[in-house]
Amino acid sequence: MKAEDLTFIDEPPVIISSISIDYDNKGTIEFYLERTSVILDNLNNKEHYLKKVADKIIDEIEWKSLDGKKGSFKSIIIY
Repeated sequence: MKAEDLTFIDEPPVIISSISIDYDNKGTIEFYLERTSVILDNLNNKEHYLKKVADKIIDEIEWKSLDGKKGSFKSIIIY
């Protein structure tokens, strides 16, 4: 997986709130994390955004299959 494969979901004014990945044309996985501002950063590429959120805790993971069915995990701890 490369940074180019990720979609960064941001809110105005340029605050990343989640990262989305299209999984093998079978659905989408979205990782929700602490809102992270990138408004003062002058680099707007996906690799830079990934580095900004790399140490953040994932609060929730949600997946949606192509037929619209959803599921989620909460309170994820990754060691």
